[in-house]
Amino acid sequence: MTTRKELIDQLIQELRPVKRFLSPVASHKGDITPSQWAVLGLLRQGPLTVKEVAATLGISSSAATQLVDALVKAGHIDRAESAEDRRAVTLTMSKKTAVHVAKMREEHVSRLSVMFEILSDTELKTYVALTKKIAEAVTNKTSTL
Repeated sequence: MTTRKELIDQLIQELRPVKRFLSPVASHKGDITPSQWAVLGLLRQGPLTVKEVAATLGISSSAATQLVDALVKAGHIDRAESAEDRRAVTLTMSKKTAVHVAKMREEHVSRLSVMFEILSDTELKTYVALTKKIAEAVTNKTSTL
């Protein structure tokens, strides 16, 4: 009988070719760090404040400010004063970066679609549900550490 530890080791082995398959998409990221990509991912869904970025990513406001400052300096994010509260600053993705991110997302979805062709719709739904369950558990564990 296979132990849980052996199964996890097998999973690590099986994920290596998946990571290699996805690496061409990752290589298009250029000069943007993974943390900065996380910020851009949030802004893809709509405008946010620095405080909201910090809370969502589980980082300090000063760390979020550093990430945002670098993205603003590089032209990836625009800052605007809030209409309701001039002390609050709203962050949005620049148009140029939004186009680039959308293009990269399309490439990523296309590549993943090829990878998941071998799964039936039912298997894919199960995979998505399991991945979501793991992601939520990891998020909950890291927020309590």
